[in-house]
Amino acid sequence: MTDKKTVTQVLCPNEICVKQADVQYGTVEHITYDSVTTGLERGANVLLPADYSADKKYAVLYFLHGIFGDENSMLEDNNKAKEIVANLVARGRTKDVIVVFPNMFAKTDPNQQPAFNSEAVLPYDNFINDLVNDLIPVIESRYSVYTDRENRGILGFSMGGRETLFIGLSRPDLFAYIGAVAPAPGLV
Repeated sequence: MTDKKTVTQVLCPNEICVKQADVQYGTVEHITYDSVTTGLERGANVLLPADYSADKKYAVLYFLHGIFGDENSMLEDNNKAKEIVANLVARGRTKDVIVVFPNMFAKTDPNQQPAFNSEAVLPYDNFINDLVNDLIPVIESRYSVYTDRENRGILGFSMGGRETLFIGLSRPDLFAYIGAVAPAPGLV
């Protein structure tokens, strides 16, 4: 059986996925914000470029996790997001970007947990409201970012891919770029 490290190395070349001596890597800040949508305090991780400066504007990518995940999921388990972003920037393959890793289980009941049934996944579908009304304004008030659609993207894996398609196609006024990796089924 092939281990995760081997699969990652095969699917993602070392010059993109592995820390390089000549590249500066960004830092991750965990933030909390009050969500009017959910009535709860919610968390997100924000990956800032190594040379982040309030004197410069940055594009923003919202990166959504899979079912049962949270704001930490896409930064764990050998996902290499920090390395991939910095290495792509260093090689001129993308511009500097701030990556936001939200918890997209936008529940209004603090005791609700995700599950595989139509009612238990409704908080994922509610994330569009939390994102648009709460999280995007928080990111735009705390960080030096562009606020136009041409400098905003959304990407997601599995349940995050499902929601990325829903949000990106529902709100083309907000997102110029959308990407779904193995999107889960279920939207009508």
